[in-house]
Amino acid sequence: MKKKIFKSILFLLLFQGFFAWSGFTQDTQSEYDPMYTVHALNACVFSISNILRFEDRIVLDEEYKNIINNLKLGNIYPDDELRSLYSELMDYITDKKLNDIEQSRVKAIFERTSKRAAWEAVGGIRAYGANPISFFLSFVQSAGSAYFQYHNLKSQMQQELDESLWQLERADITELNRLRKELLNTAWVLHGKYKFPDQHRLTEELINNYFDAIYDSDLARAQRKLSRLESHFDNFPPFWYHFGRIAQQNNKNDFALQCYDKFENSYRDIYRKDPLYAQLCLNKLHILGVAEGLKRNTRIFFGLLGSKSSSLDKSIVINYLKTAEKHSRFEEGYNYLRMAIFYQAIGELSEAQRCLQINIDNHVEFDISYRALKNLENKKHIFDKVPELLNLLINYNEDKIIDDNEVVSVKKIADDGDAVAQYQYARYLLYNKSKSEESLVYFLKAADQGHAPSMYSLAMHPSTPLDESIAYLKNSADLMYPPALYVLGSNYYFGYWEMPVDRKRGLELIESAAKLEIPDAQYQLFNIYYEENPDIAATWFNRCLRHAVSDKWIYLSNKFYAALVLKNNDKFLNKTLAKSMFEDIEKSKGFWGIRALVQKFFIDHAYNSRFHIFPHIDEQQKKNAIAAYANPNVKPDDIIILFDWTIISENADRGFFISSDALYSEWIAKDGLKFESISQVEHNNGEILVNGKIFSIVPSGMKGNDLVELINQLKSFK
Repeated sequence: MKKKIFKSILFLLLFQGFFAWSGFTQDTQSEYDPMYTVHALNACVFSISNILRFEDRIVLDEEYKNIINNLKLGNIYPDDELRSLYSELMDYITDKKLNDIEQSRVKAIFERTSKRAAWEAVGGIRAYGANPISFFLSFVQSAGSAYFQYHNLKSQMQQELDESLWQLERADITELNRLRKELLNTAWVLHGKYKFPDQHRLTEELINNYFDAIYDSDLARAQRKLSRLESHFDNFPPFWYHFGRIAQQNNKNDFALQCYDKFENSYRDIYRKDPLYAQLCLNKLHILGVAEGLKRNTRIFFGLLGSKSSSLDKSIVINYLKTAEKHSRFEEGYNYLRMAIFYQAIGELSEAQRCLQINIDNHVEFDISYRALKNLENKKHIFDKVPELLNLLINYNEDKIIDDNEVVSVKKIADDGDAVAQYQYARYLLYNKSKSEESLVYFLKAADQGHAPSMYSLAMHPSTPLDESIAYLKNSADLMYPPALYVLGSNYYFGYWEMPVDRKRGLELIESAAKLEIPDAQYQLFNIYYEENPDIAATWFNRCLRHAVSDKWIYLSNKFYAALVLKNNDKFLNKTLAKSMFEDIEKSKGFWGIRALVQKFFIDHAYNSRFHIFPHIDEQQKKNAIAAYANPNVKPDDIIILFDWTIISENADRGFFISSDALYSEWIAKDGLKFESISQVEHNNGEILVNGKIFSIVPSGMKGNDLVELINQLKSFK
């Protein structure tokens, strides 16, 4: 409570300081334009209403950043009513917004989701050939910023986010409702004080109708809804921005320009950075550039934009670009990409390069901006090969590798210096062609450009010396690459890779990776906290289960053991999900795949008590079994199933074991019976016959046909 009181007092002092500095006096008050107060009040009301509509902390965070904490207080007269409520609103929302880790996590998921949505919206790589610059402009316009796009992507993003991160508590919603009502009441007072016309007062019903319209996915219907509200929002600039945006998306460009003009005519300078104004300037240039291109019947629109032969004066274009930049934050990379396109179109190449360099220096839309800058330096169109690069960024993750049909175009981009293409081509060489040493060349090229996934790949590459692997891993982790954070954290925590044990540092890194949704890290925290703090352990284990059948696991071993917890631990028992995880691991084949097959079989047939199954086979039991049934060349770790007859009788010679590639028992030669040599398996009178000869007696209590099924599954596993 004391903390909140202190913050409120501090804010009021700062608030009063702003106004004292801005020079509002009794004389200037009479000259004050009260529409500044109207816009500031409406902005706060609409921000709270938007938060309440979604009941979402991510929306709250965006509203805080773009509206509530963005007001240019020195331009707004310090009415006591507004000042008091604004102070309370700031104090409350500051405590609820996302922290730095949460913001990083949301940003990463948003960028990935918005890119894919924009890619699909413009038709993907197939649409590229018709008009390259139109394609690229449409893409960057569709991708937008979190402030404009989150409501469209919410359901997709929330699949990757914990509800605790985005969901507002009931108490928060109640308090925000109270603040909204207070603001609406304040509107009554201030409307009376300044004698505003009644149409400037926006009711809760009008606000809800406005949001229903701008969030309507049916653009034609949205435009009709907004037209019915026009008379109530005549002096509310955001209304005209959204009306224009929706008209532009409906290809009603002349009407969109009229709406954008009304935005500018009613605009008051109340924000330090106005994201709507930035978008409006760029949208207008898009429309005007298209019109210019159509008028000259050329596919290269913007080719003459702002030139002497253009009907649009170059100074107007530059003015819109300067205004867009004035209202753009450095993290709004798509804005700077659009500016760069327009600057190149009017021949201002140094300005285009400057905009791209801003993105590169701030590591925002880095890969696209780097490619675009190289194009400018090589006197190419800014968008050259960018759609192919986008295809890689959007459609190829850590698990999907380019195929033979795409390799020629990807190699061309890679050889032209693009880090993402170099990384993807290196993975193609390593995993599809087994060209380990050649892949190193391309991983190194990409790593030299600061590409974190390539640094991580070099760290994990079998040909990289240990000291260099550690250096690459640390560099990748410094760039917050989640897999690198986990592996480096594990190395510190357990002393892997001959690194000195540092439990504190290791735990910090593992937790950072876990918060960035690396399931291995979440499972590792379950193990670390299992004895010390079961509640924390359970929380992390449940988090990793959200990725139960995903491809996000770094090590199949972690996924396998997490599935074992679900199969065997009474506290987390969920054999259905365990089976799904084992089925997913089985697809990978290899060491873990065949062991997952066995676990899945025993979930279905419930014979666990009669067998020892990897990984729960005692070392001495494995050595005894090898001595009894096999030659010494068989390694203990190869045994995946052991039936020890001494469970039932003292006659140990009646048992058998199965390795990852053969059957062993007293009836088979000690070299074993390899799976590839098995042609027939059958059950006959209590015995299992393989290729017509006895392999084993059916264990007591087991159905012979079930054991036949298991052997057939194993021999078919490749």
